[in-house]
Amino acid sequence: MREENIAAIAALLATDATVTDDDRKSILAICNHKARYSHRDLISRAEALELLQISGPTLLKFIRAKKITEVRMSDRKRRFIRQEILDFLCHGESAAQA
Repeated sequence: MREENIAAIAALLATDATVTDDDRKSILAICNHKARYSHRDLISRAEALELLQISGPTLLKFIRAKKITEVRMSDRKRRFIRQEILDFLCHGESAAQA
């Protein structure tokens, strides 16, 4: 993403009182991240649960503990990075945190 676009997004985020500091940091980190994920690299919550063979509350616990990254497409639409889920499945918690 071009620097002027990132600066404009940062300015908008700074003026919006409804955006938390954590959300602001997450959005800017995504904007600055060079690697992009295609839809083929992302999987749904249901697919992640099936691959990991865990329950929804357990997945939420892993997300909150930052052991698994969720990609927020919108307020309701969340996806997971397929390779990260597979790495977590193969190597456990320590690989996801690295």
